[in-house]
Amino acid sequence: MDQTACIGLSQELKDKGYGLLCVARAIGPLVCETQNEDEVYEQQFGKYFKGLDTKAGNPFDI
Repeated sequence: MDQTACIGLSQELKDKGYGLLCVARAIGPLVCETQNEDEVYEQQFGKYFKGLDTKAGNPFDI
């Protein structure tokens, strides 16, 4: 998977096989498993928000 245009995902997550399909393209046979975006967000940014009174999700889902 070519993610040259992907600036919204850390290299660590790319190395683990994560990708942003909106900016990626297949360069060969590819099997994709979709993931809940909250899980990916937590893995990438969760360490910065530890201890804050926040939770993942859409703020309009009250």
